[in-house]
Amino acid sequence: MRKVVGLVAFLLMLVLTLSPAYAQPSYNFIQKAFSKRITSMAALPDNKAVLCFGDGTCSLMDSSGNTLANRLINPDKEIFYIKYVPPSRILVGVDRSGNIYLLNSSTLNIIDAFLARKNDEESFLMASLSSDGRYLAVSSRYYVTVSGKRYPETRLVVFDTQSKSRIFERDLDTSNDILVDVFSLDFWGSYLIAETIDTKCELCQLTDNKIEVYRIDGQNVKKVASFQSGLTLKSVVGNFLVAQRVQQNSTGNYLTYVFNLPDLNIKVKRMLDKIQSFIPFTNDTFLAIFSDGTLRRCNLNLECNNLVSVPLGRVAVASDGSSIAIFKIDEVEIYSYNGGLSRTAYYQVSWDIAPSPPKTAVASRGGFYSIYGDNMLVSALQLTTIKLRLIVVDDQGRPVPGAVVEIISSGGTSQSLITNNNGPIIFEVPPGTYNINVKKEAFRLNLLRRASQATPRSC
Repeated sequence: MRKVVGLVAFLLMLVLTLSPAYAQPSYNFIQKAFSKRITSMAALPDNKAVLCFGDGTCSLMDSSGNTLANRLINPDKEIFYIKYVPPSRILVGVDRSGNIYLLNSSTLNIIDAFLARKNDEESFLMASLSSDGRYLAVSSRYYVTVSGKRYPETRLVVFDTQSKSRIFERDLDTSNDILVDVFSLDFWGSYLIAETIDTKCELCQLTDNKIEVYRIDGQNVKKVASFQSGLTLKSVVGNFLVAQRVQQNSTGNYLTYVFNLPDLNIKVKRMLDKIQSFIPFTNDTFLAIFSDGTLRRCNLNLECNNLVSVPLGRVAVASDGSSIAIFKIDEVEIYSYNGGLSRTAYYQVSWDIAPSPPKTAVASRGGFYSIYGDNMLVSALQLTTIKLRLIVVDDQGRPVPGAVVEIISSGGTSQSLITNNNGPIIFEVPPGTYNINVKKEAFRLNLLRRASQATPRSC
């Protein structure tokens, strides 16, 4: 009888040291240029994306860059904001002229559309949609006339897309709570987070801007918290809001806050280096690009550690909570994070014209997307299966034919294969963690207690 000790020892070594040569590339990269200007983008499940263009059309793209549907939504009315709503599987789009569209995410057919702009409003400037798709917050441009001269003003509006009605507005004429300008809009559950100012003094933005939280309940909108922060850069992280003041202090650092939501009570405040952009990561951590060109991972105590250097002003970063995609002018790098960065995929961006930097990047379930310049899309879409290669040998290193190898996923599903005279067997499985059982006549049954990480890698 052959020694079972040799079999177990070698299998353990293989389980822990899967060679990258045996793993398929984890991402399929697509680069596609368009003849018209991209105005907005939304990532969908199943590695699909919707792009809207300056001529009022929108296109549904698959994981190979093919166009599945193309629709003229409204001639020459560019949709500057579009978002996918998972519960209802619809898309909500907004154009500059104040039209709101509900689109079928599979066909891009218009389910409903209505003009949300008032007669005195000229255009919509920015928009944000609640996660359930019911409430849409926008800032609109309207004009007031004084002594025969027209002056531009800003109005904050909340719409209920179900009833197609305005349920809240605030502007220069709102009694006891005037509004002059809106700088950002975000949703946290049923709460709207807005940064506003109530004075015409432009220099006062650095000190007088306020972060405000509004609770939306049915048709009622009520301000529940306000904090005079000055002009800030901010991001929602789990149940908190992280914000950094744009104004530098006397020591050359920047005051950075972590607020509890929704009451805006300060959890932590610290002086940090200047942050160029925030990227949500997990419910208790975030990524930030700092002015020294480092991408750092920070916790909610504002303790940060360096991850990698990035080119300032020429990079867009997105994360799905476990992987980080870094889009640069000439390349794309994707890293997995497990206490440190490990590069899992790489792509060289090619240019037939003058290169343009990436403007924005988004993560979806199964991939990443970035818009370069005005008309280039680069996507990195994760493969749904990889190849896991195993070999069974005895203590002399000889292949063992006829061994039954079973792999069991963390979810409990299993697959089995029998080795041939050459030894290697290949499973096609989703990336994940697997336990391995091996059985062979004249050998003891061996349950390997350690788990095999089936992690996608680039070859």
